[in-house]
Amino acid sequence: MKMRIGLAVMALVTAGLAPAQEPAPPSAVAAGWTISFSWSPEFCKRNLGSKELQCLQEHYFVLSGLAPRFEGLAPACQDDSLPRELLPRALDVMHNEVRLKKAWRTQGACSGLGAAEYVLQLERAQRRVSMPDLFRQTPREGLQLPQDEFRKALLRDNPGLRADAVALQCRGDWLESIDVCVDGGFGFQACPAPQRSDCPDRLRLRPIRPILRSGQGD
Repeated sequence: MKMRIGLAVMALVTAGLAPAQEPAPPSAVAAGWTISFSWSPEFCKRNLGSKELQCLQEHYFVLSGLAPRFEGLAPACQDDSLPRELLPRALDVMHNEVRLKKAWRTQGACSGLGAAEYVLQLERAQRRVSMPDLFRQTPREGLQLPQDEFRKALLRDNPGLRADAVALQCRGDWLESIDVCVDGGFGFQACPAPQRSDCPDRLRLRPIRPILRSGQGD
């Protein structure tokens, strides 16, 4: 009996001396996202000869990035490349393999999500913003309109979208891309202060090129 008591006491003492196990830190969850759309005619104009899908077919706004925003410490970036089996699905929304791989490497791999989860978020981002048909109607010399009119059309076609949730990026007078800021649940929210527009009061959109054939009968 004394031996049993002694063993029990030793077990308790040993347990007390053992270092306490630290609880596993919770997975980082993005507090918000920045959804980026490039004006495809501008990209293709500046990348003549590009064989990317967005330049071989007729496109106007193309999803070009989905960057997470964190409050506090962001998760470590993964080293893995985007699995090839996910490429066809992801290219359905991004239409540019080089940009897709860069988005995964610099944004998705640092989001705390796995590759399949990130592609799911890309699909969600692409559906979240509707681009007005007005922007499709670009004459041969391009479309020129006040920035306010451009923004109003965007807000009109996206109920709940706020003016401060949109940042326009230009090169000179020519529109290059649009950033739309959303919260973790993909509700529209104001963009962070550094993420401001750099477009003039009147901006220009390059015309959409006619559909180009890829030689594969599509």
